[in-house]
Amino acid sequence: MSILYNKYQYYTMLVYEKEYNILHKVMQSIAVFTNRFLGGNLMKQFEIWGDMIPGNSSRKKSLDMEIGKNRLYLIQLFRMLIAISDSKYKDSKKETDTFTYIAGIKKGKTKETYEDIPTLNYYPVVGAKQAVIVVPGGAYAYQCDEMEGINVANVLNKHGIAAFVLNYRLNPYHMPIPLLDMQRAVRYVRAHSQEYGIDETKISLLGFSAGGFQTGGFVNLVQGKNLFPDDYVMDEIDNINDSVNKMALLYPCLTLRYNLPMMFTMFAAEDVRNEQKRNHLMEKYDCIEHLNSANVRQFICYGSKDHVVNTEQSRLYIKALRQAAADITVMELDGADHGFGVSKKMNRKTDRWVEPYVEWLLSDSQ
Repeated sequence: MSILYNKYQYYTMLVYEKEYNILHKVMQSIAVFTNRFLGGNLMKQFEIWGDMIPGNSSRKKSLDMEIGKNRLYLIQLFRMLIAISDSKYKDSKKETDTFTYIAGIKKGKTKETYEDIPTLNYYPVVGAKQAVIVVPGGAYAYQCDEMEGINVANVLNKHGIAAFVLNYRLNPYHMPIPLLDMQRAVRYVRAHSQEYGIDETKISLLGFSAGGFQTGGFVNLVQGKNLFPDDYVMDEIDNINDSVNKMALLYPCLTLRYNLPMMFTMFAAEDVRNEQKRNHLMEKYDCIEHLNSANVRQFICYGSKDHVVNTEQSRLYIKALRQAAADITVMELDGADHGFGVSKKMNRKTDRWVEPYVEWLLSDSQ
């Protein structure tokens, strides 16, 4: 029961998502007033793709989903948590699809068809040269926008750092589509860096949980490659340099061997249900086995009591980086569980990672 409670703690914020959305809209209205009349900063949202979005179509998502009849939020939340936090194979298709439907499609946060539009929420700072692309987690079934997105952006702003929070595509989109959104985000910010007053050599990444896979998976598995679908027509931004010098990973998922059932939010069910194909995908998308980021400075932080993402994968990743003589900074929070993110008031013990991270980020060494 204690493990279940810890997992519940991580996702408690989701239960109050409706109330939070209302509050956020009110705060945005205040920000508009502040920006217009008092000269303050205003969050701006940009669509990162052009006329064509790879992986999108008018096909209904429900045709590829197994949505259960019981659509009570809390019940499906717990079912999904139990399903994905396991290293053993379990068919979690119904649990993850049902929660994806409740948390995203039913609430209107994502569309009923494969026509979602990935965006960047830009939190500017006047005169800021440094920019961080923040990537929230949520097991690819949901995006944890507050503690791993908005709060993070606000803290970065207070330190004079511009922030871009990425809204990427989730289940039932399949890999590598979400990673292409990550790649495009880097290229988009660099393409508009002069417009935003940002130094294009100071664009870094910060990923949480599944957002850590987005970040680590992009740098280790996708960066510099063209993985677009055959029917996609590349534009000018697709030819822009997608490299980064710094990357931070918070309680990241970096290999699926410890969260095997989560594969149902990332790949086609027929492939995951086939043992041979499942093993192939697990090996193909393993950031430890395919380490390719030794040239990127990295900040890695995780809790010693993580009940959702096994801490062993962070330790194995760190070991591989050290063997490759990479420049890394490691911070293990004693007693911390998964999903601590950043609290709104910065008044929790788990918020102590923020200051060392900012100091690392702003250090002169590249």
